[in-house]
Amino acid sequence: TAAALRDAHRKALTQLVHGYGDPARVRDEAAYDALALQVRQEQADQTRRVVATAALALQTVREVRGKLDGIARSHPAYADITAQLAELIFPGFIAEVRDPWFSGLPRYLKAALLRLETLHANPALDGPRMAQVDEMRDVYAELLDALPPGHPVPDEVDDIGWLIEEFRVQVFAQRLGTAMPVSEKRLRRVVSQLLTTLV
Repeated sequence: TAAALRDAHRKALTQLVHGYGDPARVRDEAAYDALALQVRQEQADQTRRVVATAALALQTVREVRGKLDGIARSHPAYADITAQLAELIFPGFIAEVRDPWFSGLPRYLKAALLRLETLHANPALDGPRMAQVDEMRDVYAELLDALPPGHPVPDEVDDIGWLIEEFRVQVFAQRLGTAMPVSEKRLRRVVSQLLTTLV
């Protein structure tokens, strides 16, 4: 859609600007002109890359939904994956999902797809794995509940939600690989540090 293309263009521009360093350091006309020239030269290719990432994510969502139709709606995995899809792909997701997490969307969705394939082949594995993820989501919920009410969620707190997506990959689709080391111990440590510094 036109709105999605506008979002892709804005995201590409933002990625390019920040890719050349802190924009706050652009303090004179010469530096601004140099940055603007670099961005103009690369914006078309970068926009295509953003669109390709979004298209792959949307295609994978369709595949996941197709496989979801093969399991009972009463199965715990059905509600869990449905909620995961809603958190990852929503109107305006191209603009709203921050970097570097945006580029991980296709992998997170592929992990959900592989989870469903494993669920069909070996149903007994899914429950214990989902319990691991649920435990980390509970830890994250405690952090969110501890934040001062009425304030926006800081990026470093929002990052925990994305680390849990990486943790899902680790738990359900390890062969896809994670963007960084992630474990229950690391997640708990990061949450503990944030509770100390932010709350």
